[in-house]
Amino acid sequence: MSLYPGLKLEGVFDNAFDCFSRILVMTQELDEKRMDFLKRDFTQGFIAFCGIEAGEVLEGRFCSYINIKDHHRQQDGFIHAGLLAAMADHTAGYAAFTLVPEGIQILTIEFKINFLRPASGNRLECRSRIIRNGRQIIVGQSEVFDIPAPNAAGLGAQSHGPVNPGAQGPSTASPGSQNLGPAKSGPAKSGAAQNERQVALATVTMTGVAKAKLVGG
Repeated sequence: MSLYPGLKLEGVFDNAFDCFSRILVMTQELDEKRMDFLKRDFTQGFIAFCGIEAGEVLEGRFCSYINIKDHHRQQDGFIHAGLLAAMADHTAGYAAFTLVPEGIQILTIEFKINFLRPASGNRLECRSRIIRNGRQIIVGQSEVFDIPAPNAAGLGAQSHGPVNPGAQGPSTASPGSQNLGPAKSGPAKSGAAQNERQVALATVTMTGVAKAKLVGG
């Protein structure tokens, strides 16, 4: 027996659920618009000059890829470490962009990369994820993979060591190398997931700054 005989509750819960469902769909659409914008925004300026393209985008994650040209290589034929570093830093920044409101700019305040082995393939893929999303500090991790050739090429802070160019190459695969699986990072599929080689691992510390404040100084 209802405590309020004159109050009709029939359909109230159905309407509330329908309203909630519509709000959820609208939120998903806004998220998709944001992700599409970030993919378009990713490649410009220096990154466009390098030829790095956006790949798969998820909340807190961002992937990128680049098809290697002769001008991306250094004097011994390996892919230049500067390209790996730029790719790791920029991709981590856009992983952070997926978690902050519009109008917030992401700036790197610390960058550490370890280069695990020389990269010499025809394609690089970078997979970045946010490992800490704080109020002021955001920390991302980027893994860079040489395709084909299994394992990452760089990990933050830099140290130099001698390399025998004749002993390295795309066909050289470490039997204990870590395989994290293929990244859905571009229209072209490499088809060499089992041969990809991680060449770098970077930790990127960032902060978010309001765009108006950044422009105003």
